[in-house]
Amino acid sequence: MSVTILFAIIWFAVSNATAVTLNVFLWNISVSAALVIFVTFLIGFVFGVVRVAPSWFRKHALTGRQHKELGVCQKANEESTRRIKELELELTTERERVVLDREEVV
Repeated sequence: MSVTILFAIIWFAVSNATAVTLNVFLWNISVSAALVIFVTFLIGFVFGVVRVAPSWFRKHALTGRQHKELGVCQKANEESTRRIKELELELTTERERVVLDREEVV
């Protein structure tokens, strides 16, 4: 999509390659309309990136923190699962011992 837009802008700029006069403050500059169009596009692109970059960095930092928290949670989950299996084994062993003790009493 962006390649198509860039191609369209370049095509438009090349199609309008006539010289234009720019009045910039106190100066009059004569340049190609293609150059004016291309430079205007680049300036807009740079301002857009500068405007969006902080949110990209915040999202990236947030994602990194969330991945770390997820790792901690997964590790805690694995530890809890391991402990549950140990307790289930102890419970089974204790039940067997109780059954054997009852059989001995009877």
